[in-house]
Amino acid sequence: MKKLKYILLLLLLIAMAACSEKEEIEIPGEPSDNITGNWELSRLTFSGMARSEGVVGRFEANALDPEGNEAIFKPDHKFEAQSEPMKIEVKIHVGPVPLKRTIEIDEPIFRDGTWERNGTQLLITSGEHQNSFEIECLEVRTLKIRADQPLVILGDDFPIDVQISEMQLTLKR
Repeated sequence: MKKLKYILLLLLLIAMAACSEKEEIEIPGEPSDNITGNWELSRLTFSGMARSEGVVGRFEANALDPEGNEAIFKPDHKFEAQSEPMKIEVKIHVGPVPLKRTIEIDEPIFRDGTWERNGTQLLITSGEHQNSFEIECLEVRTLKIRADQPLVILGDDFPIDVQISEMQLTLKR
């Protein structure tokens, strides 16, 4: 009977020790400090001023198919990018009637380089270009960043002259 008590006590201690170790369980929506890893672009929006034939107005744009564009933040602060063409829906408000148009952008949003994080500031350097972002949200599965000085990703395909003043990107793991 004494042996049985010792065996039960030993099993109880083993069970308690096994349960006391904390396992890192990632819960979607849970805040995180870890930006390293692969992130896929799930949303891209930008807006600003538009000019066409001397008339000035504003525009809003959003990516219709951002999938396939990835940002990879490596632990050694190297940054890798995978880019796919995207269709961008643009609503232009120049004159009394808004113009809605869909264009395709072949230019990559990101290029390979390095990254650095200082609090909520995120710097991505690619060659001679340095892009600064404000981290608005960093969760286990979601990263939302806003460009401090918006990127110019628009080529000759864009229907009018634009000056981007706001750009926000949402990436998912």
